[in-house]
Amino acid sequence: MNILFKNFILFSSLAVIILTFAKCSKSDRSIDTQILNCDIIEDIISIFEDLSSDNDYIINFTTASNHYEFDFKIRENIKLSKECILDIQAIEDKSTIIIAFSNSRKLIMDYRNKVSLSYIHNPSGFTPLSGLLKINADFPGKINFSIKNIKEGLPKYFFEFQKETKVNQLPILGMYYNMKNEIYVEFYSDDQIYYRDTVSVNIGPKPNYLPTINVDVHNPILAEPGMNLVSSRLREPSTPFIVDNEGEYRYVLDFSGHEELSNLNYDVGMERLTNGNYYFGKLLSNQLYEIDVLGNILHQWNLGEFEFHHNVQEKQDGNLLVTVSKYDAHISGRRAIEDWIIEIDRSTGGIVNSWNLKESLDQTRRLYGWWEWSDIVDWAHVNAVIHDASDNTIIVSCRTQCVVKLDYNNNVKWILDCHKDWKKNARGNELSDYLLTPLDANGNSIVDNSVLQGESQHPDFDWPWYQHAPFLSKEGNLFMFDNGENRNFSSNTQYSRAVEYKIDEENMTIQQVWQYGRERGTECYSRIASDVDQLSETSNIYFCPGSRVNNGSGNIGGKIIEIDYQTKEVVLEIRINAPDIVFHRAEKLSLYPHYY
Repeated sequence: MNILFKNFILFSSLAVIILTFAKCSKSDRSIDTQILNCDIIEDIISIFEDLSSDNDYIINFTTASNHYEFDFKIRENIKLSKECILDIQAIEDKSTIIIAFSNSRKLIMDYRNKVSLSYIHNPSGFTPLSGLLKINADFPGKINFSIKNIKEGLPKYFFEFQKETKVNQLPILGMYYNMKNEIYVEFYSDDQIYYRDTVSVNIGPKPNYLPTINVDVHNPILAEPGMNLVSSRLREPSTPFIVDNEGEYRYVLDFSGHEELSNLNYDVGMERLTNGNYYFGKLLSNQLYEIDVLGNILHQWNLGEFEFHHNVQEKQDGNLLVTVSKYDAHISGRRAIEDWIIEIDRSTGGIVNSWNLKESLDQTRRLYGWWEWSDIVDWAHVNAVIHDASDNTIIVSCRTQCVVKLDYNNNVKWILDCHKDWKKNARGNELSDYLLTPLDANGNSIVDNSVLQGESQHPDFDWPWYQHAPFLSKEGNLFMFDNGENRNFSSNTQYSRAVEYKIDEENMTIQQVWQYGRERGTECYSRIASDVDQLSETSNIYFCPGSRVNNGSGNIGGKIIEIDYQTKEVVLEIRINAPDIVFHRAEKLSLYPHYY
């Protein structure tokens, strides 16, 4: 009779636990009972596990003559007979308690919760799809998080911060517009999870200033991993954004309301430094900026008497090459713009070298036209500069002159352009001596004068026309975006292309070894702006016509086209429908920089 009564009391107590646990919310569940024998250990373990998965944890335990009492942070205490437990080990430095039960089961739970996480959405006010996670722990651990994909059936976004941390603030990137973003966060050490939580962030529809994105092709097997950074020029302030390969916005940097950058126009755009931060110049100012992913200004550089336009490019040594204007005298009697290059010492901010193109090139040459207004002349229209570390020179793209290589004394090394109308520069050098001779596919010199003069094309070769965005490949070849405006001094043939040239500086020859875009005709034609890159992991070509491109159905805008270098198969194609200049530059990159 006593045994039956005791078992009745035991199972009644368990029923109270289970019913109370099932009916109550996280904040008001009540658990208060004693278990006097160990017949139902598995049920007790299950209840402990459920509490742990619901982010409750043990804040203390005490020992009495015949039982242990466990105090929980949210729920009330649970008492277990000593007969049920073989050992309890509290690991203070890891905030963990290990309970060994008499049935050989072990349970690991959070203890005293020495890990706390909190979240602030858009802390700077400039990144509406991002937030800041604050971690406070008594021992080092790692953080990972995941966000469910907005499209059913597609993988969630997962990111793991690589460094262990105790107290830190980490950016949460990659959320979606028009969605309740559920951010599932875990804190772990030595492969053991010590804390997990879910942060819910409701974000409304995308603002009207962001353009419509259409993905026409995406081959995830052949495409480069990463997302697509577009340095949008569609409003003031310039508003860069990142879209994934499904065409969803995952990052936006909007400086509206910023004290210094609310009227930002960065011209060519924003790129990632080697250290992982972003950098850009502000058009019609003398300021360069380095920012973190949340839009906080980390560094600024002052250009002194020079004014920024177009492009700032990081060198391997960390210094910055900048295309600038000085508004100094041109031979026409006007003031010249966009015809200087300077190098900024990254650490001191000082100008360590400068190149005045009025000295190295022929400032009277008007073959491709000038822009003139009031007392200003834009005769060279420099739109890009890169460094050639192999011989410590610079390569400059002058939209209305040529692509030219200069040494650090502003001496011409070679000129890539048709051979028409080249005379002497201000130093008295005969510039025709520096012109590159084109070769056909077999390596023979092309001697057709109409090709040399740019009036016709050879089957194996054409000059670039009003080009942008040069870069050197791993093999040392020169790529660029050939816009194709006024190609062969005619408007009859309109196409843009990515083109690769092999230059032999010893023999002063140039050979066209790869191109893409001619076969696409007007659907990839962009007479201004635009970009091309070769991607690091796949060697795919990232071909990006950026302005007034024919996007079909009466739409214009920009395109991002990723091409397999060997086969020329399109593995990603994105249309961005919007008027005017959508972007100068676009980049394929990871959402997070490497240092995270």
